Amino acid sequence: ESIAITQDATASTSDALVYVGKTAGGDTIFTLTLHQDGRYDFELSGALDHATNSDDLTINLPIVITDGDNDSVNA
Repeated sequence: ESIAITQDATASTSDALVYVGKTAGGDTIFTLTLHQDGRYDFELSGALDHATNSDDLTINLPIVITDGDNDSVNA
């Protein structure tokens, strides 16, 4: 099942950005918190689908990083 990843503007703060992965039905599968100091928290709340006989899964996150003079890069 496809997972939509969006920023949770309500949970995000000036010190941390919060991203949530949800199914089309609205079930939360994971929450990723990126802290300003470089730490991150990943909370898995549901099952992730992956290929048979494989434990590898890539999660593409829609993150843009901007420095103090407004240079941006997609990560």
